[in-house]
Parts: sequence; structure tokens; C-alpha cells
Amino acid sequence: MTTKIKFTAKTISCDGYEVPDSGVLGFSVEASKGSKSIVSWGDGHSDTQFYNDDDYLRFEHDYYPGHSPPPSEFHGQEFQVEIKVENHDCRIISLWLETDMEVADLDLTNCPELQSLHFSASPISEMRTLDLSRNTALITLDVSSNYLTSLDLSNNTELEILCFDYNEISQLSLHNNTKLEYLNCCFNGMRQLVISNTPQLFEAKIEDGNGLNEATITQIKQLIADNKRTVDGVIFNKDITTLIKYPKERQGGEYTVPDTVNKIDGKAFSDNIFLTSVFVPKSVFEISYCAFEHCYGLISIAVHPDNPNYSTENGVLFNKDKTILKFCPRGLQGDYIVPDTVAKIEFWAFKECRGLTSIVIPASVKKIDDYAFEKCPAFIRVHEDNTVFRNENGNIKLIEN
Repeated sequence: MTTKIKFTAKTISCDGYEVPDSGVLGFSVEASKGSKSIVSWGDGHSDTQFYNDDDYLRFEHDYYPGHSPPPSEFHGQEFQVEIKVENHDCRIISLWLETDMEVADLDLTNCPELQSLHFSASPISEMRTLDLSRNTALITLDVSSNYLTSLDLSNNTELEILCFDYNEISQLSLHNNTKLEYLNCCFNGMRQLVISNTPQLFEAKIEDGNGLNEATITQIKQLIADNKRTVDGVIFNKDITTLIKYPKERQGGEYTVPDTVNKIDGKAFSDNIFLTSVFVPKSVFEISYCAFEHCYGLISIAVHPDNPNYSTENGVLFNKDKTILKFCPRGLQGDYIVPDTVAKIEFWAFKECRGLTSIVIPASVKKIDDYAFEKCPAFIRVHEDNTVFRNENGNIKLIEN
């Protein structure tokens, strides 16, 4: 099985002016396990990469197609780029594409299971529309700074996050996007924005750089206010199934999430320095990234034993079977030993855990996401039987084959 992403790219030609970075093309893709990527451009140039872990394949590129750096005669060159992912049960899940080149004809119709798209190209690109009609699984869409003139999202009913600021989209209707939570459409010169049937919309940046009339702005603000409900100062959606925001100024160390809640939003508890412990009921099936960001007083997360997706041990958050370490509370102190059931440590898991003095990585750990230990001063020790990582002066390093 093969899945393809295709587009035309053109390096910038500026009538004699030097444009030293006019051939940079950077992208990363996540695909299903067991896949391989073949990226081709120009006349027969290609690059093949594999990257497997327990969840997905991920590959990244950041290069000048054909030249590095591009000489002056490279400016204005046009070429075709094809990102081809193949092997069994191949599914492209996310695409991040950012370039200072002109991009045209971005074809995503062969990626029906795409869930996340970040796309930003040169502002002088000729592409003014983007066909997302077949990408019905999209959850996150960020097409900021592209100078698109139209966007049809009528089929994208799974969207939760939508950003298209700094484009030229003068009008948009959002009628069927019932899961939409966040919208940023500033600096479009927008004249008409119609929003209805969006019960999960909790935040919208719509005023700056637009020409919306006061009645439209008032109506949308009221719609968002009606979608929220406050209980003891904590903000939820109307039916209290999503915890949106725990006030950063709220004092009192312990908090029990209501048993009606299914989802804890990203940054829901962020910046509250008074919070020391949180109890998560069995009803919660999703805790978004950065839910406890900058909670420097937090020392413990407890999870109901019947929760189907999460578990805890010594205050640290894991997936249900403790094979993935998801989050270490930022207020945890002293030495910490990762359980020997853990195979993966997630992105930002130990970020800013300033009170930890040492962390022991067992032999079972085979995958550590980027920035897992960002701004964490702890001395890291790796078990001598670990076949993937090694210790080097208190830092973790890959073992080179």
C-alpha cells in the first residue's frame, strides 16, 4: 500500500537581490508502524528513511533540494516534490511542512486519515486554495501565513483546533464543526464570519486585522460564553465533560476532577503554583499535552484504578499498563527510578522538574521523545543492560550501532 503527498515548489527569484535561504524545505511526517518513506524531487533525486517505534514512523527533512546552499542560478527553479510512504497498512497521520519557497498544487487527497496539518510557505506563493474535502479525519489544522483566499471546512467535522491567521480569507462559514474548540483567524481582512452549531468552541481570536462588524463580534463572544459553565471558579464546557481552565490564582493544594469529565484540555491547570495534587476519575479518557504546564507546586497525580487509559505510581502519570511514562509532576523532589515496565518516555515528560536530583532509566526503555528532559537538571543514569541508550556524564545518549 502506498500513500502520497505531492506539490510543486519553486525557489524565490528576486530580480538580482540575494535570497540565501530561498531553497529551504523542512517537513516531518508521522505514519503507521512498519512504513518507509521515499521522498523525491527534481530529476530523479530521492531520499529514503525509516523510523519505527511502538506507535508510528516519523521522518524529518530539512535541506536544499539539489544544492546546499543554493547558488544564484538556483533561484527561480521549479521542481516537483513527492513524499511517498509505503508498506503494509500505510497511513499518513500528520504533516508539518514549512518552507520559504513558493508552493503550488499541494495535493493531500490521498491522505484520508491525516489528523494534523501544519503548512506555511512563502507569502508570494501562487496557491490560494487548499482542498481538504477528503481529509475528514483532521483534528488540528494550522495554515497560518499562506495568503490563502478561501477555505472550505464543511467536511472537516472532527476539527478541534483551527488556525489560519495572516491569510486573505474574507469570509468563512463554520456550521458542522461540532468539535471545534479553538479558532484563530486574525489578520485576514475578514468581512464575514458565520459560526453555528459549535458547542465545544471555547476560545476564538477574531478581531485583530479583520473588518468584522460589532454585531458579529458580540454574537460570537456570546456563543463562546454560552458554551462554558463555571463550577467553584473552574471553567468547563456546558455539560461538564471537558475541563477547560482551572484558575491560576486559585489557592488550596488538592483538587478532584468531577466524575462527569471525559477530557482535560491542554493547559487546563497551567501556571497554578498552589496546586499540590490532582485526582483523576475513571471517566477521564484524554489528558491533553501541557495540561499541567508550569504547575511547580504539583507533587502528585492520582488516578482512579478503574480508569481505562491512565494509571499512576508514586504520583507520576502513565498509560494504563505503565509502558509509557507520560508526565512527572514538576514539584517532585529527590531521586526518581523509572519503573521497569516502561518502554517509552513521552515528549516533555520531565520538563522543568527542577527538584529532581537523579533519574534512573531501566533497560526496558527503548524510546525517549524529543525534549523529554528539557530544563531538568537531574543526573541521568542508564541501566547497563539498556541496548538503546547509555549514560554520558549524567546525560543520556543513543548507543551507535
